[in-house]
Amino acid sequence: MASVQQLLTAMGLEAVRLNRAAPGFIGNRLQFAILREALHIVDSGIASPEVVDQVMRASLGRRYGMVGPLEAADMTGLETVADICRHLLPTLATGGEMMRLVEEKVAQGNTGQRSGEGFYRWDEARRERIRRRRAWQLRHALKP
Repeated sequence: MASVQQLLTAMGLEAVRLNRAAPGFIGNRLQFAILREALHIVDSGIASPEVVDQVMRASLGRRYGMVGPLEAADMTGLETVADICRHLLPTLATGGEMMRLVEEKVAQGNTGQRSGEGFYRWDEARRERIRRRRAWQLRHALKP
């Protein structure tokens, strides 16, 4: 394990080592926690899928490109984080009930980009916008 980490580090990559095995990768676990809450926001009528994605791209997406969630908590101040948690956490989605939105779309044959529709209509203009956005991000984000 140590030699693989050294090799990856020498290649300029970040290697991580978990303390123990858990279902899913860390990134997938964090991604699906965010997805669960995004589905809850849409299902509750708080905001549309477009607004949820816009907020993510314009704020959290940018923030987490610079610092991780625990660094951000330290920067905010843990006493402030604790206060926010006391008020906010009880209102967040807690289970798999939000997957109902996804299951309904799948049952209708709206499986996302592959079928041409999911939460969005996937026409060529949308695909091209995202290709351009990804290319720009990769060119700029991967520079040392």
